[in-house]
Amino acid sequence: LCAWTAAISGYANDNAAVAGDQGNVDLTAGSLSFNGTTGRVEIEGALVLTGDPVSESAGTVVYDGPRAQTVAATTYNHLQVNKTLGTAAERTATVGGALTIDGNFTLASGFFAPGAFTHVVMGNWDDSAASGGFVATAGIVRFAGTTTQTITTRSAATFNSFFNLEVGDGAAATAVTVSNGQSLRAGGTLTV
Repeated sequence: LCAWTAAISGYANDNAAVAGDQGNVDLTAGSLSFNGTTGRVEIEGALVLTGDPVSESAGTVVYDGPRAQTVAATTYNHLQVNKTLGTAAERTATVGGALTIDGNFTLASGFFAPGAFTHVVMGNWDDSAASGGFVATAGIVRFAGTTTQTITTRSAATFNSFFNLEVGDGAAATAVTVSNGQSLRAGGTLTV
């Protein structure tokens, strides 16, 4: 391993500026930060972390590999899953632990399996893509932003189904709007 810090000011993927071994980005001895709000890094393999080396103040981390991936348990600014290639199993991004998303979560394509963890989302949630879906079988998604948050869901036939859904964190008033008059379901508990 080598110690390095990657500062992203534009766009990079794991086959270019932040290349790792076999498509992995290894931050066990370095960090990843974004210069400006539009930085973006795409990860086709694994994001290997020690501690919390991802700067959550700016930028987007995208999981878009052509095989099953584990989403690293850390704090992200914006998090996106955009897995367009392979079988359903290969297009699945499974969470490896609790996530905090200080910005927006977008499921552009593929499947997102949140596991039995508590995930905090401070921005908007968009699961309106026609391909794939949100696979909630356990765990909690908590919307805890300080301004109105929007949940953009899929069509009525395939709407977003959370397992346990919480609105607010007890410290701040949170308003959540479900876009386009779509349906929202909590298969477990809905806490407001």
